[in-house]
Amino acid sequence: MRLDKFLKVSRIIKRRTVANEACDSDYVKVNGKTITELMMMPVEQLYQFFVEFKFKNENEEQIAHQLVTELVNRIGFLVDVGLGYLTLNRNSRTPWGIAETWPYY
Repeated sequence: MRLDKFLKVSRIIKRRTVANEACDSDYVKVNGKTITELMMMPVEQLYQFFVEFKFKNENEEQIAHQLVTELVNRIGFLVDVGLGYLTLNRNSRTPWGIAETWPYY
């Protein structure tokens, strides 16, 4: 689930367009790091970040526990298959830059 959709569905932010703007403008922070900073981290470091994630209070844990668990599972899979050196700030079409120049039919 996209973060902006999660913010709307969990009713943290009522309108998805506002949630999308908040994510794109680096207003959303996770333990002091912006979404952009997290996307620039290699997957291995990002996995460690979320494995060691500590909630500040019960309310925060109730809101984000499912999201953090899902992130640990999905990022952990990337580490397990040997893609820990990649970052998440890539096009979803291919993880390697050279393949973007290949023709798609």
